[in-house]
This record gives sequence, C-alpha cells and structure tokens, in this order.
Amino acid sequence: QEFESLNPMVTTTVASFYTYGFVGRGLVSIDAQGQWYPQMAKAIPSLENGGAKIATVDGQKTIQATWEINEKAQWNDGTPITCADFQFTRNVADNDNVSVGSKEYFTVVKTVEWDPATPQKCLFTYDKLRWDFYQLGHFFPLPKHLEEPIFEKHKNEKQGYEKNSNYVTNPTLPGLYNGPYQVAEVKLGSHVVFVPNSKYYGEAPKISKILLK
Repeated sequence: QEFESLNPMVTTTVASFYTYGFVGRGLVSIDAQGQWYPQMAKAIPSLENGGAKIATVDGQKTIQATWEINEKAQWNDGTPITCADFQFTRNVADNDNVSVGSKEYFTVVKTVEWDPATPQKCLFTYDKLRWDFYQLGHFFPLPKHLEEPIFEKHKNEKQGYEKNSNYVTNPTLPGLYNGPYQVAEVKLGSHVVFVPNSKYYGEAPKISKILLK
C-alpha cells in the first residue's frame, strides 16, 4: 500500500503513519509496553505532578495542562517549534473544509495559550474533563511558518488546503518535518528516500539513507 499523504493531519492508513514515523514527532508517544513517554515534550503533565489541573472555563469543568516543548526542538529548516505551531494545527483541523483523518486527535484541545516570553511553554485547555488528556500520540504539529499562507488562501475551499499543502506540492521542502529523518526524494508509485535530519533535537540517526519502496 502507498501512503496517501505526508501531511500528518490527513493521514488515515497504516502505510501513511509508518511513512511519517521516519520524519515526524509529537509531544508524546507510546512504547511497546503500552507506556506513554515524552517525545518532544520535556515531561508529561499530570494532576499528581502539578502539570495539569481541573478548572472551570465558561461554566464547564475541564482539564488544563501545561506542555513544555524541548527547547532544542525545531523544524528541519532550523525554525524553532513553538506553541503557535500547535495552535495553528488545532485550528486547521477544526476547519470544516479540511478532510482530517480523525478531528478528535486535534480538537480535544480547545485552546492553546502561551506567554510571548516563553513561546515553548503551552497551556492546553481541553474540550471537556478528560482522563486521557495526556494521550496526544497523533497530535503532530504543522509548521505554521510554511503552511499558514496556504491554509489562509484555501481555507474556504472544500479540500483546498490539503490539495495545495507543501506536503503534496513540495514534499522535500526544508521545514516540513521535525523527526530524525527528512524526505530527500518522493517518486509516487515507486519509493521515498529518507536521509538524516541534521536539525533533529534527539539522538542522531545511525542509518545514512533509507529507501522505502
């Protein structure tokens, strides 16, 4: 099976998630034992550690959690990943004209707020009182600095954003990815080539080239 898109927002198939796994990272992930661990986040907020709290917003009880992004986390063009990227991603997912694989992956977060002085410390307010608020394994951010102009231009067209996204029109563009690898070549119906991302904040990958056929 071939992946449908390298845009993490519109992926639905196992092939797509597998392909994106080389190049994308989120705040958290889950290990082979079923335990959640921080990936791009510094730590997982909880009621016990004080990173999350029950709050009343607009008369409704909900969860508010503070997510801190690793200060070294950046897109593969060197642009830092900030709360603004997560806010932008959430807003794109909430647009009725964008075909999202599962909107709830993103819209469980109602608002993303931050102090301009600390752009990587994000306050997530959720849509309701959730016990699983920390399970954001599919909330992969989009690079606002590259994708926002396209979204603003096409947001009123049905499927306008995803058809014109850089992930479709220019999938090797630096800045689209934040994982250990970046896309060097895409030949639809044939293969994708991955090479190490020199801007990756985590452990450097040990394989110099991957050809996914």
